[in-house]
Amino acid sequence: MTPETLDLILSRQMPDADKRARADWIIPSVTLEEARAAIVDICAQIMEKGGNARNRS
Repeated sequence: MTPETLDLILSRQMPDADKRARADWIIPSVTLEEARAAIVDICAQIMEKGGNARNRS
């Protein structure tokens, strides 16, 4: 991939802050363990609320 192609792709993406503001959940991806723990927590929230849980992190 050329730097120009990467710049074009990035310019067409929604800014990260906008994506985070619209997200119901944000899954951290620093480590695999952290991501797994977040997914388990999100699934538990969904199950507890009958599918209506919302958590803006």
